[in-house]
Amino acid sequence: MPPAPPLPDGEENLEVMSFGEHLEELRHRIIRSLLVTLLFTIVALIFQSTLMEMISAPHRRAMRQVQGRRLADEVAERLLELRREVAALPAEEGARAIAEEERRARAIRLLRSEIRDPQVQALADLVLEGEEASITGTGLSGWIERIEIDLAAAAEDHAWGAQAPIVEAREDLAGLGEAVSGWREQAAPAAGTPPDGDGVSTVRRLDRELEGVAGRTERLRLWREEEVPLRLLSYVEAFFAHLKLALLTGFLIGLPWITHEIWLFIAAGLYRHERSAVAPYLPFSLLSLVAGGLFAYKILIPVGLSYLGGYGDPDVFEPTFTLSNYMGLVFTLLIGMGLVFQLPLLMIFLSRAGLVTPERFREVRKYSILCAFVFGACLTPPDVVTQLLMAGPLVLLYETGILASVWFRRRAERRAREGGVGSSGAGE
Repeated sequence: MPPAPPLPDGEENLEVMSFGEHLEELRHRIIRSLLVTLLFTIVALIFQSTLMEMISAPHRRAMRQVQGRRLADEVAERLLELRREVAALPAEEGARAIAEEERRARAIRLLRSEIRDPQVQALADLVLEGEEASITGTGLSGWIERIEIDLAAAAEDHAWGAQAPIVEAREDLAGLGEAVSGWREQAAPAAGTPPDGDGVSTVRRLDRELEGVAGRTERLRLWREEEVPLRLLSYVEAFFAHLKLALLTGFLIGLPWITHEIWLFIAAGLYRHERSAVAPYLPFSLLSLVAGGLFAYKILIPVGLSYLGGYGDPDVFEPTFTLSNYMGLVFTLLIGMGLVFQLPLLMIFLSRAGLVTPERFREVRKYSILCAFVFGACLTPPDVVTQLLMAGPLVLLYETGILASVWFRRRAERRAREGGVGSSGAGE
């Protein structure tokens, strides 16, 4: 009987260790991993303000979208009401009201011209500021022109879902502009006829309402500057939020080192072919984790918060977003999507190990889609948008895993055929 071949030296030799030695090695690797995490956590605490600004950026983007959409709805609703109110007023009444207000404006100018005392003049200017033009047809047209400029700018750059109300608001504003222009054209012939109280009150109320709408449209034009800060419910909430963020950052930055330590501990008990089969997955797993986190940070969280933050009637609900709840939700989505993006690697591993074939993956595709939506419902708040944003990529990742599994199997079969041909040729 031939002697057994000697065991290879170096890392290929599987060292036999006692249970206590395994525990000791595990303890050393855990301590090194904790020290690395602690080091990066301290570094993260130094830059805690920058990190908090980065982690809260999705909230700010989402709330700007919510505010921009609400402002567009408010403007459209108010202009529609004003257009209906103006349409109910006969054109003759509006013309007489404009004529009366312009007569009043001329009286104001005459009063100013007769004041000689500079101090009294300054006081009169302060009291009568804006009265001369604001209640005339010129003043109304000025408000309409200003609102149209703001709406035109908002139409070029608007929040999600704000395009339709902006279009409606511009249509209603155009109707108001036509009505006011008609009043001004008929104002001179109607100057001698005294108006009734309804016409004057409507014109004056229209002026005040247009001024308020102009304030909203200015905010709508600058909707990217809107801010809705996160709230604090306790004195220590901000401190612990920064500490949790630093710990998570330290762990994520030190994750490659931690993974390396875990791999060295596990690899010591594996054969060479087992290590070579598993090792290529580790860097791709880290890349998938980062890709999932970036997807959640850039797309899932802003879109989901924009939908959730604007859900419900603002006249009934006054939302208050706390820092603690926001951080918990963000951490869950970041880690959840990082794990979700591991799906193709898991499928490739199962296929190469011979546990599941690509054909079997195709057979259970419909069940996988159902599980994706159930999984998305469990990891996300109870709304359709964020569930789709979670389940949609999961379905795409599943299809990617099927294609990758087929590709690896074909490559393995091709190598097997080439190896068979080479062995046959060598035998001959």
